[in-house]
Formats: sequence, C-alpha cells, structure tokens
Amino acid sequence: MKKEKFLKKIVLPIFLLVCGLVYSFICPPYSQYDLAWFGLAPLLIALRFCRPRNGFLLGLCFGSGFWFASIFWFLSLGNKGCPFFLVVISYVLLALACAAFTGVFAMLVSRLWQGVTYISYDKYLEEQDRLDDLDDREYERESKKYDLQMRALGRKIAFAETWRVPVIALIWVGLEYLRELAGFSWNTLAVSQYKIYPVAQLSAIGGTAAISFMIVAVNAGIAGTAVRIWRLLYSHEYPRIKRHFDLWLVLILVLVVMVSGVKRYKTLEKEIQYLDSPDELLLVGAINNHDTPYLQEQLSSVDIFNNLLNSTYEMSTNRFDVIIWPETSVPFLLPEERFDNLMTEFVNKGNFQIIVGGVENVNPSSEKFDLGYNVSYFYSPNEEKSIYRKRHLVPFGEYLPLDETIPFIRNFAPFGYSVCAGNGAQLFNIKGVETGMLICFEDTFSWTARESVNSGARLLISHSNDMWFDMLSEKIQHHANAVFRAIETRTPLIRVSNEGYMGLVLPTGRIVQLYSPSDDTLREYVIPRSKNAAPTLYMRLGNWILAIPAAIFVCGFIGFLFYERYKNKRLSEIEKKDIKE
Repeated sequence: MKKEKFLKKIVLPIFLLVCGLVYSFICPPYSQYDLAWFGLAPLLIALRFCRPRNGFLLGLCFGSGFWFASIFWFLSLGNKGCPFFLVVISYVLLALACAAFTGVFAMLVSRLWQGVTYISYDKYLEEQDRLDDLDDREYERESKKYDLQMRALGRKIAFAETWRVPVIALIWVGLEYLRELAGFSWNTLAVSQYKIYPVAQLSAIGGTAAISFMIVAVNAGIAGTAVRIWRLLYSHEYPRIKRHFDLWLVLILVLVVMVSGVKRYKTLEKEIQYLDSPDELLLVGAINNHDTPYLQEQLSSVDIFNNLLNSTYEMSTNRFDVIIWPETSVPFLLPEERFDNLMTEFVNKGNFQIIVGGVENVNPSSEKFDLGYNVSYFYSPNEEKSIYRKRHLVPFGEYLPLDETIPFIRNFAPFGYSVCAGNGAQLFNIKGVETGMLICFEDTFSWTARESVNSGARLLISHSNDMWFDMLSEKIQHHANAVFRAIETRTPLIRVSNEGYMGLVLPTGRIVQLYSPSDDTLREYVIPRSKNAAPTLYMRLGNWILAIPAAIFVCGFIGFLFYERYKNKRLSEIEKKDIKE
C-alpha cells in the first residue's frame, strides 16, 4: 500500500514533469513535430485513473515541465538591464500561469472519464463460479443473459470512449483560446506544425485551434488504445474490447486533412508561380540595424540614427518599392518635425516609400513623457505621412493594468512609461497594394491580421524588435507563431526584425528568403502581389468556427463542476442533520 501511494504521489508527478519537459521539444528551435502527435498521451493515460483534484496536480506538473522549458528564453531579459530577480519572478509566474491551464484541462478530462467502469477480473471469476453452480438448463439461460449484458456493456464503453476523444480535444482548444484572451497566445500546439504545410492549411478553415484539436484528438485516441490493450493483456478486465473505434476515427481524420491539405497546397503554389511579370511583383527592402536605442549602450542615438540612414541610402539606389525599418528603431520620440521633413525629402528624391518604427508621445506639450504609442510611420512621395498605432499591447511589458486610470502606476512600467493601444487597422498603400501592419507581439494573435485583411489589406508586414532576448529559441518561436497569419488570411506576410528572424511567408505558409538574426544588415524580398481571392472560411467566421464554442463549453463544464460540488456538499449536510435528529 505504501509502495502504491509512493508511486502515485511522488513518482507519477515527477514522471509527468519530465514528460512535459520532453514535450516542449515540439516547439522551435527543436521542432520535433512528430512528437506532438503522441507526446501528450502519457498525461491522458494517467488521467484515466485519478480523481479531478489529483488530475489538476498531474496536469500542473506536465504543464510546468512544458512551459518552464519552452519559455526559458524569458530569463535573457536579465541581460538587458532589467532587474534579474524581477525577471525570475515574472518567468516563474508566467510559466505557472500557463501550466495552470494544463491543470484545468487535466481536471476536466479526469472528471470526464468518471462513470466509464470495467468489470474486474475477480468479479468476472465470481460470476463464472456462480454460473458453474447452476444446473445445465439454468446455466445455458443465465450464461446467454450474462453474455448479452457483457456485449451491451462493451458497446456502451466503446461508444463512451469514442465520443470522449473529440470532447477532450474540444476542452484543450477552449483553454488555449481562454489563454489567448488572457493575453498570451504563444506556442499553441499548432505551432509545432508550422513547417508541415499540408497540416498547416487546416488553419485557413478553423485557425490554429483546428490544428490543435486534431493533435489532441490523435493523442487521446492513442491513449485510449493503450489503456484498452493494457486491460486486455495484463489486468484482464471485462468486457474485452478489441476494436479501437476512437483510434480509427482520428486516423481517418488525419488522412482526410493530409490529402486535402496537399491538394490545396499544390493548387496555391501553382497560382503563386504564375506571378512572374514585373508588374505583379513588389520589391521590398528590409533593414536589420542590429541596434536599438533602448538597449544599445555602446552607441549613441545619433550613431544609431546615422546607421539607419546610411543603410537606407544604400538601399535607395536599388529601386525598391518600399524600405522597412524595424520596430522602435527611431532613437527619439515622435512626432519630430525635422525627422518628418528629412523622410519626406528622402522619398520624394528617390521615388520610393519608407516604413519606420518608433514611439509616439501622446502628449507632446507635456514636460514629462509617461504615455506613448508604439507606431509605424509611412512616408510616400508627395503625400502626407500615414500612422499605424499598435492595437494589441504586451501586458506588464508595454503597459501595467489600470495605468490609464491611475497615472502614478506608469512610473513602475519597465520602460519608465506606458503605451496606449491604437484603434483599428490603418492600411498603407504600397505601389497600389493595400498593406496591413502588425507590430511585434501582434503577429501571434489571429484577430489583428483578420481585421487588417477584412479592411482590404492584400499584404501583411510585421516589424519587431527581438533584441530584448539573446536566446535563439525566442526569435524562431516568434517567427513560427506568425506564419499562421499568412495561411489564415491567404495573404503574404513579410517579417522585419532587429536581431530576429526575417522572411517572407507565402499564403501557403511556405517560408522563403528566410534570414537569421546574424545575417547581413540589408535584406531584399520579391513579393507576389496577392490577387483578390475569395476569403477563407476562417476569415468569414473567425474563432466562432471552433475556438469560441470550445471556450463556452469549457466554462459551462467548470460551472457544472462547481454546481456538482455545491450540490454534494448540501446533500452531505442534510444527511448529517438527519443522523443527528
């Protein structure tokens, strides 16, 4: 008994912690995409044999292993001037918060399996002994009756184990969406498949939620099959189910997705290859200046600005349609009249366009700067500049909660000031192509790209500043998360970053002209002009296809558990009262 308790209380949580750590290898830079399809099975198997409270703890262990490993890059903020103890505290809290979603998933799944019971081998032998004691006529009648009961129970359990597979996947998808609403959509299970183009095409139908749904469903099918084989060979529980309908169901689903994905991918790739005339292509220049005014201590703001200008002058001789600077690359506050005049003169002489990233002061007349916008300025020949303001901000990074209501809180912001969120998708017209902008963290959220494309964008540009993190894993994870914005909207996406991965993502999700953080400062991209193709199903309905209904189901399930607990508590109190009386 002590040994069994030791295995359940100590060994199993540690084992699942290690399993979660190993499962983090599905994320870039390791990108073990095949592990995603079966690496969740150990947790799902363990949840078949525990109560909801223990299930939450097991899920928390698995989630902790996954998240502490996959966002380990967060600690590199300590090398960028942030107090290291605050970085460590933030890292631990963020990892545990994400792991808590896995814990809730495990709690709900373990509750879902309650009520699916087999007959133990001992009880089966007892029933056989009872039948053996009967005379021949009664034995024949009772044995037939018992066989019919066992067959009925087998069909009932087989049905229960089959329909629970999509429900388990639905729970995971709902919690992923709730995590996104909480402000952190990083590293969904779908990200592991960003290079598996046939599977990635599924995001054009149901977003990344559809891919995560399929991955969890396959894991659940494998887990259910493993449990039934163990019961068949070792525990000898009855009924003896030898047909694995749940596994066949998910395998057929995978086959359909792969076949349709390959067909769709090849069709779209052919359409892109036909765009080979100069009038159908955009020539885009991107700058990775390897400097940023907020992190670089060795260079002054003047040196950084001169480096940007020199790079832009060098690119202006190559007849680019547009030149893009990274996020927050302008080393002084905007708006700045002399800077506007310089950029306007620059684009008028060279007959090209420029997109720059900077910080805009909300109150230029104020003596103290404590509130700003993260902006993209667009300069075009003989036109007024256009401004895009970042819509989705990084909590506890760009702003602190309630800082607009209580301005004093802004003094504790990481940059010494807070950032306001912009309103709406401002499009830039690049040589006749309406272009939607995404700034840094925004390209990990589907709604920002959808809003831009629904407003008329036929090209998406995301510029970021990944110099905050030294580790390569953050940079490639950021790029992998952004790839799905191109597939969901069937719109080309170009990413420009300081010390990050830069590349062109085609509407199929295929990454071309990819540059690593250490590559040359100047990059160029030849981008096909996107045709006015029919919007995808995901563009029309968004997360209402799968993620939102799944989140509503999860909230209802949690509400049911609270009601069930309250009801059981009331019944217990009534029983105690009756006993006393």
